[in-house]
Amino acid sequence: PLVSLWVDVPNEPGARELMFLRRVSGQNGPRFQGFLVDWSRLQIALHEQIADLAAAASLTPVLDEATFEAEAGRMLATMPVSLAMTPLRAEVVSSALPRWSLGVTWGALVIALLAFGFGFRAVISYGEKRSRFASAVTHELRTPLTTFQLYSEMLADGMITDEAKKAEYLETLRLESRRLSNVVENVLTYARVEDGRTTIRPVRLTIGELVDRMRPELERRAGDTGATLKLELSAEPDVELRTDPEAIGHVATNLIDNACKYACVEEGAEVRVRISVDGSSLILVVEDDGPGIPADQRSAIFAPFERAGRESSNIPGVGLGLSLSQNIASELGGTLRYLSDHSGACFELRIPKA
Repeated sequence: PLVSLWVDVPNEPGARELMFLRRVSGQNGPRFQGFLVDWSRLQIALHEQIADLAAAASLTPVLDEATFEAEAGRMLATMPVSLAMTPLRAEVVSSALPRWSLGVTWGALVIALLAFGFGFRAVISYGEKRSRFASAVTHELRTPLTTFQLYSEMLADGMITDEAKKAEYLETLRLESRRLSNVVENVLTYARVEDGRTTIRPVRLTIGELVDRMRPELERRAGDTGATLKLELSAEPDVELRTDPEAIGHVATNLIDNACKYACVEEGAEVRVRISVDGSSLILVVEDDGPGIPADQRSAIFAPFERAGRESSNIPGVGLGLSLSQNIASELGGTLRYLSDHSGACFELRIPKA
């Protein structure tokens, strides 16, 4: 292989030329082959290649063995030339790369990582929510539909001849149809809320008229489970309101429905509904005598598809009632909250009178 070395220039004391030489063998014995290098031009060409990275670098010939050993760490691989890097002045470094730019870069990187983390978590949460929704709704629809199919086929085929049994089956079909209607209504209303398509239609009415509108549906729902509804009005019936009675009735029905499912397990259990006025607010409180909601489950009860740890129970439900009711309360300009200072479950709906 060719080896580079510095050689003396004849008749020019102190002058050196860069030469590449190698020994070759032939018929006439060994001889040397090589070529001279124009070092001045090569030095300029090499410097141009590193000018963007090290503009202040210099290439210095290594002419003796002592210098070669001292500069061994900076020697080029193929030539006896040392590469010297001149440190940049502090002000040059500062002007080339301001400190704040490094901080901005790291800040942007941290923000990007946080955004990715939140986005990834949101995608996982959305997937889990869809899975829970499909599972809950499928289960809630399958049960009444199975009952409908079985009982209707038995009645249509004349398999039930006893009139009392027929009446029992027809009553079961009526209750299952209401249950199915409630599930579908909650799912459709939740879809409208998620899409931002809820519409509050306020009308003028008195508290007495509001109670008269809600009472039949609330008593019917409580009666379906054998519970007793106790409705107390602690305000003058002629107090005027401007609100949406359908929206308030939807919230009250969901609260009564939850109380009947989770607390009224015994015949004759009581659910109390108290309606009052506090300044400019209308207050509706629904309370039962059940076990209430465990303290470690209360923070999640208003999340969609959450059932306070009762997901695996045989109690029907999708887990949309409280989440939907809280969203409706917000649309009405009010709040829905759980009151923990009661023996059973107690919820308070507070909305403005107008």
